[in-house]
Amino acid sequence: MGIDTLPHPLRIGVKTHPQPDLSSPYFSACFAGLATVFGQPALIVNPTSLAVDGWVLLAPDAAQVDAVRKDGQPAVIVNGAAEGLPSIDLDNVGAAREVTVHLAAQGHRRIGFIAGKLETANARDRQEGYRRGLEEQGIPWDPKLTLDGRFERAGGRKAMAQFLGMASPPTAVFAANDHMALGAWDVLKEKKIAVPDNVALAGFDDIPEANTAGLTSVRQPLTDMATQAGCLLLNWIRTSQREGKGILCVNGTLIHRFSSWTTKK
Repeated sequence: MGIDTLPHPLRIGVKTHPQPDLSSPYFSACFAGLATVFGQPALIVNPTSLAVDGWVLLAPDAAQVDAVRKDGQPAVIVNGAAEGLPSIDLDNVGAAREVTVHLAAQGHRRIGFIAGKLETANARDRQEGYRRGLEEQGIPWDPKLTLDGRFERAGGRKAMAQFLGMASPPTAVFAANDHMALGAWDVLKEKKIAVPDNVALAGFDDIPEANTAGLTSVRQPLTDMATQAGCLLLNWIRTSQREGKGILCVNGTLIHRFSSWTTKK
């Protein structure tokens, strides 16, 4: 039985953080993958009272996972993981470690980190990858060099301003997403601080603006990940049988651009 032979048009709830910017590259890529499986009209973002046939959770926090479990409908996760639910996730730890090692290889010893929303697993994993990269390169972790940015451009701006106010500012900054990295770059431009000559920068997600700006970033195959998750969910709905409980972990790709190529010693 295919999707076109199901007894009624599917309604797929897509749970995100509140008030998502659905025009952002992240959501565009995820919805493109899901639409290839279900069709765009089937996808309903953050429904509050409408009954759905299944759920796709995008980078969920614990409360969102709990709410979906209580709903009792089939559910899959993209960019995250939870016990008992099929999940398609990026190796965030490994990718963040690779970024940190890359910056250290350019001669940087004071590498700042701008963290995302630590209530989400991918933010925690990216911070853990940063710490592992430092350890691998023999660089002591300095908690003062990790600041909160909440995955927001304004958060990146605020964090970079705080870094620049330090007696010994970092010579490189790795932000857990591109929006924060670009916010940090905004501040450096305003202060006429050259990138990468004075401060190297790297982000995560490889949004189109990162390519335009020349920002080093990590590309994750979001459309493919969402498509795989959609196929798992559709099969669960069709057969009433969950296909696996574990996590399918995929690799990101570090995209080197000029923002991080420096030899600061």
